[in-house]
Amino acid sequence: MRIVIKILFFPYYIFLLIYSCIRISINKKRRVTEKEYQALLNLFLISGGYTNEIIHFLLKRKRVLHSDFLFNPKMKILNFDIITENLKTNGFYQINNFLSDEVCDEFLKIFINKKGFAKIDENPNLDKIHQYFNRRNPQGTMFFYEENTILEEVIVQNLMIDKNITEIAQKYFGSMPILSAANLWWSTSVKLVADKESAQYYHFDMDTPKWLKFFIYITDVEKKNGPHTFVKGSHLQSGIPLSIRNMGYSRIDDDIINKFFDNSELIEFAGKKGTLIIEDTRGLHKGKNLEEGDRLILQFEFTSTNFIKSNKNRYIRKNQISKELQAFVDKNPEFLSLYL
Repeated sequence: MRIVIKILFFPYYIFLLIYSCIRISINKKRRVTEKEYQALLNLFLISGGYTNEIIHFLLKRKRVLHSDFLFNPKMKILNFDIITENLKTNGFYQINNFLSDEVCDEFLKIFINKKGFAKIDENPNLDKIHQYFNRRNPQGTMFFYEENTILEEVIVQNLMIDKNITEIAQKYFGSMPILSAANLWWSTSVKLVADKESAQYYHFDMDTPKWLKFFIYITDVEKKNGPHTFVKGSHLQSGIPLSIRNMGYSRIDDDIINKFFDNSELIEFAGKKGTLIIEDTRGLHKGKNLEEGDRLILQFEFTSTNFIKSNKNRYIRKNQISKELQAFVDKNPEFLSLYL
């Protein structure tokens, strides 16, 4: 019934998106309004993704990204064609040992000494308390750091411009990738049941018309540490069944997912620290609730257009930019167009 109602507003949503695309084409720094974003979301629920691809085609940055920078100079260049084909077909790709133990330990050392915010369903006001993360006595099912806190670190800046990361995003989009998010968060075993605040129910993202996410395990993630989980192929056009889209932009119980997808399509990503998971999170996914221990995950998101809402934490202080990132931006100014 919800989709039927949205279909009645189809001409209105189309008008808003056309208007927004024209405005963004004229002014690349323009950000979309809440109404324009809701039009994108509602048209996805109606079409299953076709309108997203149209906007991506109209607004994608057609220039080529130039980079030879490798975060680890000893790391081999990946086979971008094979990875991209897997992403397009399945929606995900996993690479083990992408980061060394030493680099992961450095991330851990840096961020254990930075303040962030905890989350848990039972206390919605918890995320207003600025505090340090206590691994021995965590206060929520999730503990996250503000984006500007993450991006001020040189190790983060240099990793996000690694050729093996940016080239995959470029191949997937067929256009210049634009950084659209950097996130780092802990998940804990405070609760043994799924927590909606911590995205431990299945859901799909709708951040921009087209995007790609890179998840890196900073700590070991085994079966009981809440491995990231993805529904294979659900990122495709109409890959999410209409009955699920009819539920809107919501968290989805496992029982509903199990009605529509075979168990072989539910992919769990266990892996040692340093594991990289590349994913089109337009597909259904979740972080499983933890039975024991904790996990720390770093995430980069890239998009192909400037069709995105404003975010006051989306910035990088110019006086904190590493020399490697500055050299990269000098060659590819659009890469950080959402941040500078």
